Amino acid sequence: MAQEQQSAESSRGRQEGNLDGDDDTLIEKWMPTVEAIRAATRAAFPSSPRGPGFNPYWHAVFTRLIASVAADPSIPDHLTQPPIPRFIVNVFDHPDRQCCPCSLPDVRPSIVLERPDGVRKTDLVRGVRDFLYGAAAGAGTVRVYRADEWDEHEGDVMAEPLLYSWNWMSSGWDDDGGRVSYYGVGGDAPQVYAYACPVGEYEGEQGPEDTKTDEGSKDAE
Repeated sequence: MAQEQQSAESSRGRQEGNLDGDDDTLIEKWMPTVEAIRAATRAAFPSSPRGPGFNPYWHAVFTRLIASVAADPSIPDHLTQPPIPRFIVNVFDHPDRQCCPCSLPDVRPSIVLERPDGVRKTDLVRGVRDFLYGAAAGAGTVRVYRADEWDEHEGDVMAEPLLYSWNWMSSGWDDDGGRVSYYGVGGDAPQVYAYACPVGEYEGEQGPEDTKTDEGSKDAE
């Protein structure tokens, strides 16, 4: 199964390993924020209510997390280096069976984050909160794309969702050991992929039983 920290390798015309620092090189800085979301979800899950209290509970969890990541100097402020003005999250029901998001259907973005001076860690946490649980702690309609549906669709409505896994495509490392994004400066906005399940199917890092796959051979960690 693709783990939260996993990224899938893709050459994007580069060789795996150290890179010589092309002008368009974009370094991934979002992993600590993703890890904070994963950890907060796992910690808050045992006390999660069902029914009418679900969305307000999780909205509050993520609101506290926004403040927590903002105050944590160990989590990079911007999601990329250099900072970029747009960042996309697509939410699916499960990873592709090969654990590479390059095999998922093309979809309209689930979450679009925009900030002229560069998208920040708090933008990511807030964007996930508002998408899943409503901007005002109300009951929103969450549509999650199906990984095995290639015909154009708007996604299925999912009640009481939790994110259980993330992945994305990377292109090796730079000379300083930084993870290089598949996306370059001045090109398409970086896209990461989050995977959701109903709260009743949540099993922490393992995800729902029927989506389990072998550890991804694409994992470059």
